[in-house]
Amino acid sequence: MGEDCHPPQTAAILGRLNRVLAVLLLDIPAVRTLATALVLNTPQDTHVQTAYEQIHAAWATAGIH
Repeated sequence: MGEDCHPPQTAAILGRLNRVLAVLLLDIPAVRTLATALVLNTPQDTHVQTAYEQIHAAWATAGIH
């Protein structure tokens, strides 16, 4: 009794959630562009690719890899 039960996927889900939150915490227009494209399942175009590159650059600047 009293043992915690954590499915094996819990760590993977938490890792993904942390990455999503890291993106959303960036307060740059690229985040809104990329989030909108993902939610609406729009095809990738130059705007989406540019947004991704800007987010990746912001992560690198912040030391997130």
